[in-house]
Amino acid sequence: MEIIEATWIFGVMLAFAAITPPALHYLKGKNFAASLQFPENQPNSPELTIVLPVRNESIVIRDKLDEIVGMEYPMSRVSILVLDSASTDRTGSIARQHLKKNAGEASWKIENVKRPGKSVALNLALDFIETEFFVMMDADAMLPPSSLRLLSRWFQDPGIGAVCGQLDSHHGSRGHPYRSRFNVLRVGESAIDSTPIFEGSICAFRMSAIGHSRINSGSNADDSQLAMLVRRNGFRAIMDPEIKFFEPDSEYSVEKRSRRVRRAQGLSRAFWANRDLRSKNYGAYASIFSSQLYFHLIFPWLISVSVVSILLPIFFGLLEFPDIGWHAVLFPGAILAMGSASRTCRGIFGGSLILVHSHILLLSGRSLHIWEPDAELRLAIQRNRRES
Repeated sequence: MEIIEATWIFGVMLAFAAITPPALHYLKGKNFAASLQFPENQPNSPELTIVLPVRNESIVIRDKLDEIVGMEYPMSRVSILVLDSASTDRTGSIARQHLKKNAGEASWKIENVKRPGKSVALNLALDFIETEFFVMMDADAMLPPSSLRLLSRWFQDPGIGAVCGQLDSHHGSRGHPYRSRFNVLRVGESAIDSTPIFEGSICAFRMSAIGHSRINSGSNADDSQLAMLVRRNGFRAIMDPEIKFFEPDSEYSVEKRSRRVRRAQGLSRAFWANRDLRSKNYGAYASIFSSQLYFHLIFPWLISVSVVSILLPIFFGLLEFPDIGWHAVLFPGAILAMGSASRTCRGIFGGSLILVHSHILLLSGRSLHIWEPDAELRLAIQRNRRES
């Protein structure tokens, strides 16, 4: 019974040990976030290719195309490339009919991709792009009109290979504490060197920073895969906090969780596949990458074990084992209560469970890189766009 009584102490010590590396990394990133140097406005408007991968997006495709054409950017300098990945709801034909009437000065093209999967579509797109810069967007993201202008200004610096925006999480959402810290850390990493985690809802890339390299088409997190590829090729990949996008949350917790598990699995696979980026040859980026690899692959398991260790004496105490002292139940119970009262702690533990779930699915051979869009969420996006 002495072993059982000691488990909560082990759990607390393990939790502190596990949280220390990401906590220090966050504090460092937060310290550097304010030092990110923003470029001057771009005097010229470079030619851009807008890459829009879609699959069964008939609900939102018209509004998304209107959003692109309505950007504060000369459309004569824009080419729109719609990649229709085996849609079964006429997404491609709807997009074609809409662009014929509403593309204005923008040139456009629709390519049918026989194999589903966004990464497959992106690898195909890289062979079609003729401009030096391209912008990738998600159909379910709502973007401000200034997005293209703000993205393109960064490419005045020849060392910048990729730029992404950040999710504008409103303060009323349950995920705001975690998301706000996520954004601060990404900006801090960008100021130090580069961030390995990108936002595919709005991101731009320099083609010469990608070259002939391609991403893993059998995985997702294609945005972050590209960001890692850019840094591997000697360019920086950064997040611009002035470029905001908005995505309505799914009202259904099951759907929301499935999206998070899918994203977590893709990031975990990307970090593992690119683990050689921990090399000192990549300078300060090696430390950034190592911290994120630890956070996505090791940290969630340590946190899970620590919580189980804290719960164990409470479990035995509830079974009224006489040899267990009251302190073995009271102290871990108080620790769990304090942790549950903190939204940040709940977010960390919830995120750890998501990552563990994604790892278990991956180890069992179940890849989540192909999925069906959430129809209810798409309808919510449509309402938000038309009301704004």
